[in-house]
Amino acid sequence: MLAGWVGDVVLRAAGYRSVLRRVPEFCALVGLAACGLVGYALLLFSNSAVVVLPGVVAAGFAAELWLRGRAAGRELDGPVEVYRQFRSTWMGAVCWVILCVGAAVVLMSRFGWLTGQTSDGVVSIGTRVYDDMRTIGFPISLAAFGVPLRNPLAAETMLMYPLGAFVLPAGMVALAPSFALQAMIADTVFVALVFAFVLMLFAAHLARKDGGWHAGLALVFALSCVFSVAVHWGVFAKAAWFPALFGYFKEGVNTTVGNTTLIGLVMLGNHVLAFAMYAAAGLLFATTRGGVVAMLVAFAAACSMDMTIFALVAAGMWVGWKLMISREWPWRFVAMCTVAAVIIGLIMVPGLTGRMDGVQPRGPSFLRENLYPLGAVLSTEGPYFLILAVALVFASQRARLVPFIAACAAPMMFLLAYHYGSFWFWRGHFAMHSLMSMLCAAAVGSIRSAGLRTAVLALWAAALVPGVWHSWQDIRWFRNASGSAAAPQAEAIRWVYANTRLSDLVVAWKGAEQSLVPSENYLRAGNRAGKTVYDRTHVVIGYQRNLELMSDLKRGLAANDYIIYQLDDPVFERILLGCGAPVAFQNAAAVIYHVEKKCRARLGSRPAESGADVRKRAEMLWAEKKYADALAMLTIAVEDMPTVAEVQYSLGFSYQQLGKHAEAVKAFTRALELGYLEFWARYARGASYLALGDKARAKDDLQRAVQLDPSHPGAKTLLEAARK
Repeated sequence: MLAGWVGDVVLRAAGYRSVLRRVPEFCALVGLAACGLVGYALLLFSNSAVVVLPGVVAAGFAAELWLRGRAAGRELDGPVEVYRQFRSTWMGAVCWVILCVGAAVVLMSRFGWLTGQTSDGVVSIGTRVYDDMRTIGFPISLAAFGVPLRNPLAAETMLMYPLGAFVLPAGMVALAPSFALQAMIADTVFVALVFAFVLMLFAAHLARKDGGWHAGLALVFALSCVFSVAVHWGVFAKAAWFPALFGYFKEGVNTTVGNTTLIGLVMLGNHVLAFAMYAAAGLLFATTRGGVVAMLVAFAAACSMDMTIFALVAAGMWVGWKLMISREWPWRFVAMCTVAAVIIGLIMVPGLTGRMDGVQPRGPSFLRENLYPLGAVLSTEGPYFLILAVALVFASQRARLVPFIAACAAPMMFLLAYHYGSFWFWRGHFAMHSLMSMLCAAAVGSIRSAGLRTAVLALWAAALVPGVWHSWQDIRWFRNASGSAAAPQAEAIRWVYANTRLSDLVVAWKGAEQSLVPSENYLRAGNRAGKTVYDRTHVVIGYQRNLELMSDLKRGLAANDYIIYQLDDPVFERILLGCGAPVAFQNAAAVIYHVEKKCRARLGSRPAESGADVRKRAEMLWAEKKYADALAMLTIAVEDMPTVAEVQYSLGFSYQQLGKHAEAVKAFTRALELGYLEFWARYARGASYLALGDKARAKDDLQRAVQLDPSHPGAKTLLEAARK
């Protein structure tokens, strides 16, 4: 409602008559861009998401007052009017139904979490969608802390990221924290519907023959047309031809790596929104006032760096072609590109000035490492190339297809240049689905012969069969994409929702990981700490400092406000009890401790654990043969307790089990100096000396060990080996 009203105000200010009643979808598209840009500016200047929605409404009313008494403008025609006519046809209705499937899947993927469904004592809560760290986490962080964006999984670091897509949901969350989840899920569905409307704009534009059948097929294609890799095909995964046709294979994954549009709608909301805005701007460029188009371009650049790069590369190719043909600069088009380039440049300033010190993204590999990217392209976009190859043979007026070809070529360059694990690769596939479907529809529509068009359409329909099956597999997965927890654990998480502030930092202790772990499932940010400080590949500001601080478990505890302890590590609980953290919530499955000022002071003043505590934690990991994990934990403990013999000996034992005997000797020597039991220190150090081939020193240690305990069979066996 707000976006539609604001969009109508913007269009009337641009000199058009009101179209809110006739085409509310278009008003919503324009209004979303206007609200996002105004909200972004308010957020930057006020550093508070609370002012976003009131500020947008105030700006809207101010514009209404300014427009009062002005003469009505001209009618809005062009693609919008063509869309309105197409929408009233039966094919238009079918297309809308098809596209609404995508919005329904977006809702379904989080519906269990939204409704709190319960089955056999298990409650749907949280999400299993990996990218919800961004979709859910970013608005929460903006609502809680403003700008710059604090990383929701490492709140002491900051992210360089276009925030346009997250400003409005952050504003809603800041005003009504109790309805945070509902607001963010509603926003994801709205974004999917905006994307659907833009595809419908193109469908209407292309539907000039055959009642729009080719446009309808384009929309189906946009949802998915990819050859799925079934799990049982794994027997072929090592064959040379397999990666050439299907990309990489991962056991248990029922799909290729390429993101289809359906997957993108669920996981890549901000990129979906940017794609829709750029596509709409391109279609409306020739018929709509420049200010409206520039606003769409500006908002797209404020939503996604990836889609902006794709758009600028495609625009550069199109401008080059125009110069080659007409020798004239398309200055108005260049101005629009400049708007996008300036905005994305400003957003990237921290990266360009060297402030980013996190994990660096993968660089281009150009298929040097393997053929996986090519295989994923063939299995994901292959059907499009087949349709296009046939259609272009018979198409007329091929020059009109150049903008579509340039748009498709830009992401394809990135797909083939980058490693299949790169974010460029994943998001490029999402863009390619819709772009290639539009290009194919334009090519089919330019075939003059009705019989040939029918034949190509039949080939197109046949190519959809694997895509339909693939889409069904995706829908089945997304149907169960909500996280789950036993009822008592879900009760603890819901307590966090209801009783903590948006700005409170919440983490859970994971004994198996020996780490404090934040999650978007808590609808709060947090600081990951302990063994694994940060487990994502975002390029962040403050990474090295955060790594240094949060490797210390005590500092990690002090950097959070609430700790969810799931009764799985009594040794860890003693740290919280030792610092005097009060219990804020407790049930049969979890205890939530509140880290207050006094607790933080105690954590910083003395060790919270004894050497025996550390040894117990190490033994738990040794029992599971997790020697590397034990080593990581003990390395931190040694820094905290460098003079505790038990910790030094445990460190040496972990080194020894990993085959790092030189390091083990140093640790055992230090343990002996600190007064550790001489037999065990000598016995262990002698074993490592022997493994290093230093039999003389091994003999000395093992002889002393046998003197201390003549009955120990291991010491005697190793001594005999040292004497040989």
